[in-house]
Amino acid sequence: VVGIPGMCWLNCVRWNAAERLLYLGCEDRSGLYRYDPTRRQVLDGQVDPSIGDVQDIAFDKQRGRLYTVSLWKTPTLTELDQRTLAVLRQLTIGGSHYDVAYDPGSKHVFASAWYGSRVRVVDARTMEPAGTIPTGLGTRALAVARRQRLLLASSVYDGRLRVCDLDSGEVRASLQVGGHVKDIAVDEERGVAYFWSQCGLYRLDLSAWSRRR
Repeated sequence: VVGIPGMCWLNCVRWNAAERLLYLGCEDRSGLYRYDPTRRQVLDGQVDPSIGDVQDIAFDKQRGRLYTVSLWKTPTLTELDQRTLAVLRQLTIGGSHYDVAYDPGSKHVFASAWYGSRVRVVDARTMEPAGTIPTGLGTRALAVARRQRLLLASSVYDGRLRVCDLDSGEVRASLQVGGHVKDIAVDEERGVAYFWSQCGLYRLDLSAWSRRR
């Protein structure tokens, strides 16, 4: 167990394999930080208050960008330069967003609006809104299955998992799986997703909705 001085109330821990660094966001402050687990030290960070308390991070590896959402402190989706952590662009999308995901195929960023009962879709090329996907109250976990061209979105309070077309946003299925699905893991090689709800651990075969059946 390693303590990181000054790092408390972590919202978000995301591993970037290319850099071998951890990206960290905290609930109690605005900012984004990079931690080197080999040297066991925080290397640098971005403390611009406009990015808020970073609740989640999505990487655009092709363009060297990353996207963050805030739960409480700001109503913006933020695009940062991955190398310098400079704030490049921001879009006001409203408050209380839990997850953010990026699809390099459609160049869309997806953000889960907890109180908005929807997934917000943003065009990463223009940093402009590109639509919404209706869900239930307490929209929480997002996962992109790029090979299957699917977006998975959970709603904590209605107990449903939406299976959506990654390009059009069409909801192909709304599955009753139990409440409080807070994370989704996708195995694109096998074409399955895993998630835990109040009712148990689920393994979902994505082939029924995949374009690449």
